[in-house]
Amino acid sequence: MIDEEHNYIRAKAYVAVAKVYLQKEERQKAEELVEKAKSSIATIYSDDHPLSVKFNQNLIEAYNLRPESKERTQLVNEICARNVEISE
Repeated sequence: MIDEEHNYIRAKAYVAVAKVYLQKEERQKAEELVEKAKSSIATIYSDDHPLSVKFNQNLIEAYNLRPESKERTQLVNEICARNVEISE
């Protein structure tokens, strides 16, 4: 239980720092931190847990700083579709 709590707090901290990088438009570092946060949450629960939707949304925010491209659109669409699946 304590490890779960620490992983969740760590994940939230990664996202908080990632948001600072997003404001500075340092997309790559922000993406790395959000991926670490998602990994911490997946360690506690799973990629299918409703809490992962929140972290997926943070990843979309980071991806939106990428230059517009088909690849970016596809990644964002896949994450959005996954969030819908999880939410149902």
